[in-house]
Amino acid sequence: METNELKNIWSSLDESLKKQELLNENILREMLEAKSNKSLSRLINQEVFGAIVILLLIPVLIVCFEVLNLLSFNLFTVVLIGLSIIGCIWQAIKTFMLLKIDFSKPISSNIRQTNTYNLYMKREKFAMIFLLPLMFFVLIYLYIRLDVDIVLWIFLACAIVTCLFAIYWLYKKVYDKNIHSILKSLDELKDLDEAEDETP
Repeated sequence: METNELKNIWSSLDESLKKQELLNENILREMLEAKSNKSLSRLINQEVFGAIVILLLIPVLIVCFEVLNLLSFNLFTVVLIGLSIIGCIWQAIKTFMLLKIDFSKPISSNIRQTNTYNLYMKREKFAMIFLLPLMFFVLIYLYIRLDVDIVLWIFLACAIVTCLFAIYWLYKKVYDKNIHSILKSLDELKDLDEAEDETP
């Protein structure tokens, strides 16, 4: 009789432990998905915000093209308008790529999609290494041609430094941080799934 009672108690404890473990796994899964969703939302918001900024820049460039009648400046403005249009298309491609990440889909699909987005971001950073210095040199050349005063030179120097810091912060603290967060959460979710599959 005592042996049967002990077996029942042991069975009850074992069942409780299994339920507790399952509950903990579900809580962990929900936390990881919530964390991934938060990081994903930040990236999507950043891409949409970037597209809006570029779209607002186009009318400003068109006004500059109309007001200032300097051949070299007009050519620079036309190039900037072209780059802005390409930038809008690029932002749309990246946003669409992020929207394809869906946590109801298989984890491997989401990991692949996030890695593809990460690869696109690396290409973007590589392109910026060449584009930014080129744009700064062209601006300096235009300043020389326009023979501006010292105040505008100081303004340009401050704008360049601010721009460099803003871009560095954007890539490190927004893009890299959130991409890493999504991939880490997805890897942990994958490990949970594999552990469940291995459990008899």
